[in-house]
Amino acid sequence: LNINTSTGLITGTPAGVGVSTVTLKVTDVNGLFDEETLTITVTLPVYGPTVTTAATTYKFGVNNDISLGLNDFFATGSALSKSREIVNTATKGTNELKATGAWSATNLPPGLTINANTGKISGTATTVGVYETEVKVTDTIGMFATKTLTINIVRGPKNTTPLNYTYELDIPKRIGTTPIYLQQTYTLGDAPLSSRGLVPFLTQGKDPAVVTGVSIVSGEIEVIPSLANGLGTGYGSYKLTTVIIDANGAYDMVTFTFNIVKPGTNITTLSLPTAIANGTLITTDQFTLTGTSSKKLPVTYSVTTPKVCAIDTATKKLKLLDGGKCSVTASSGTGALLSKDTKEFTITQLPQVVTIIAPGALVPGTLQEAPMPTDDPAGFQLYASVDTGLAPVYTSLDPNVCSVDANGVVTWDADLTALPKIEADFHCRISVSQPGDFTHAAAPDQVITLDATHVEPPAPEGGVAKEPAQTAALPAMGGTTPMKGANSFVVKVDTTKKVISVSPLSKGRWIGPIYADIKISYTPKGSAVEETQICARNYFGIAAIDSKTKKMLTPALGGDMLVVPENAANAKDVAALIKKYQAMQGKYAVTKIVKGKKVVLPGYLDYKYFTGEATCVLNAKAYAAWKSGVQIKAVATVTRDRRWPTLYTRYKSNDWKNKLNSGFIYPTVVDWIITIG
Repeated sequence: LNINTSTGLITGTPAGVGVSTVTLKVTDVNGLFDEETLTITVTLPVYGPTVTTAATTYKFGVNNDISLGLNDFFATGSALSKSREIVNTATKGTNELKATGAWSATNLPPGLTINANTGKISGTATTVGVYETEVKVTDTIGMFATKTLTINIVRGPKNTTPLNYTYELDIPKRIGTTPIYLQQTYTLGDAPLSSRGLVPFLTQGKDPAVVTGVSIVSGEIEVIPSLANGLGTGYGSYKLTTVIIDANGAYDMVTFTFNIVKPGTNITTLSLPTAIANGTLITTDQFTLTGTSSKKLPVTYSVTTPKVCAIDTATKKLKLLDGGKCSVTASSGTGALLSKDTKEFTITQLPQVVTIIAPGALVPGTLQEAPMPTDDPAGFQLYASVDTGLAPVYTSLDPNVCSVDANGVVTWDADLTALPKIEADFHCRISVSQPGDFTHAAAPDQVITLDATHVEPPAPEGGVAKEPAQTAALPAMGGTTPMKGANSFVVKVDTTKKVISVSPLSKGRWIGPIYADIKISYTPKGSAVEETQICARNYFGIAAIDSKTKKMLTPALGGDMLVVPENAANAKDVAALIKKYQAMQGKYAVTKIVKGKKVVLPGYLDYKYFTGEATCVLNAKAYAAWKSGVQIKAVATVTRDRRWPTLYTRYKSNDWKNKLNSGFIYPTVVDWIITIG
């Protein structure tokens, strides 16, 4: 490296790695100078991994399992003779690939998934289209590489041949001893039948005894029922699986059933609609079942998988309820003539993928970076998305360290200023999931570990932090609102006593005096005038109780934020509470070794739930309005005063005695707007 003596610019190419200490000197025209020492560290360049998967167009048939390999002799050596899973490959850079979770993909065809550990793409695509799929591989330090793969999902042929046949067999009477020929019929998809390299008609698995052959050119099936006695097991059902293949390599696979029976036997045959026989995406459509009896007896239908499918009592049709195996049975006859036929098919829900945006990364579709984790009382947003557009569901896996609300706002509950330092308090795992709906299956959970740093938030205006309003809509019979900002509300309707009550609920580690002011409003039916009801202030949380009045003591808001707002007259009650609170043991009281010393984390670090001392009970007029179907609105202003020493471990006894306040904890006020009905 060289330095420009006029500008001081250091340039050049280091000749080797190492640490060099350089003394820099700058001199003015009078000969006066200054010197500084500069340390220059030269390291080897760090390279990320490289995706080496072939950049070709992958083509699969819709509803074809790309993991399936055909075992017919005439498929030997073809692409369909083995799994066609996309096996992604990569070479490492400077660092090793992640041992687990190195691979991910975006814009996969619905039904296909990528193994996060191996990079293998497998499954059954359910939707026709051309997909530009980006696969990504990541190494141990977070460096990554991507490659775009084109995956074309095409329409394949469809076998339209009836699948169930019944043949009588009586050899002495020469019944069932001559060949029967069945011609397979089909419709084409996006390509003609295969004509080069791979024959269009194949079988999968072993041919049953009663089938003497399947033409690889025309698909014609030859059946001789009498072979059931000579080569088979006698009377019964024999199954044959055939495959029709087109020039794109797309296929349709069906299974034929041949029932060989004695003359006069009643045989029930169930034929599933072609739309569902080989599996289907879940749909609200209903399907007509077709069952026949060889003795012309009435046919009834039932299911043995009531959570997956059912017979609609009104339409007598089959309806789909959930993903999974649907088992349908057709029955006819009684006693010796009783006969049943059961068919199964798979109902598939569309898959979902949850993506978590790592802190510091760009939020897709914006120029905004996802915020870094901190212990700012206002919390920070964890961004996540679901590829189906459904809302992600957030859950804290370390609820004694951080909490997360329904919108993904994370609040760090652990005290990052406590000494000795507890390393575990700086790390919190958040799981993001999506449970699915009628159309979509549940998405695999994604988990991110957040590493927080301590920040000192600016003082709010007026010394009281005003948080954004929360809204919640409850049904007419009440319920519990989601927990947001460590608060929620329970609305109970008692039609026997003709009352409706609204009760606040609070959760947290360091809970001090809390109170809720609740205002009820509604407009009676037929009136244009809004009626209101003001409920008495509702105190709850941890606070000293006045030994005389037995009421909760709460410091007044406002005033000098550098002085803890203690009422000297209640000092004895407050001191007693502090002593009891800080000695509290609880469910999460644990012993840890910190820097070689035993540290007991007492129960006051445990989560605590508190409901209000009293509920807001709606008066008779409000209840009557609710009874008439009018919507009730409750606006609850919740104040949490967290300045008391019972609330936060950074307050030591000497701080309390000296009336010192760090200035970093403030009362917070939030409005809850709850509609009922």
